[in-house]
Amino acid sequence: QEHIVRYEGLSQSTSLYIRALARSVKRGLGSARHTAELPLHRFPELGAGGPWTPLGCITPKRMLSFGSHFLLREIELANVLTEHVFIKHTPDGKVVSVLLPVSKADFKALGVTRELACCCEVVGDPDVCPACIAEAQLEWWRHNRQTETVVGEPLFPTAAGTVPSKASV
Repeated sequence: QEHIVRYEGLSQSTSLYIRALARSVKRGLGSARHTAELPLHRFPELGAGGPWTPLGCITPKRMLSFGSHFLLREIELANVLTEHVFIKHTPDGKVVSVLLPVSKADFKALGVTRELACCCEVVGDPDVCPACIAEAQLEWWRHNRQTETVVGEPLFPTAAGTVPSKASV
């Protein structure tokens, strides 16, 4: 409006740009049909045992909590490998960094890194804390492989040691 007053009208290209922008904004509006609040307070009710689906992850509760905290899509979560996860101990507490080599937002295919700090003081449950889950899952791998370094393995494997399918995530 200020542009119209100041410059006495709009050029054709500016008018087209404004219409395209308005359409874009309208597409993003509306109810979120496929989303709902994640009830973290109900995580203790989930079973900690083996896979929930035939070809699912061995540690599904950890996988669900980890993926939810990092807002990962199924394909991103399934493709996180052990070498993509880094735990840093800082004066403020633990921080987990995750490199996502497969990400919808990474159009240049360079990889996206996300970080989250330990939230145990807030939630009071290490089974819901992303940093503690990552640390426990890496420790699980070290214990299973009986080695200090685990490379090239899916962070959340199936019983066969493979990447879970999108359908089983």
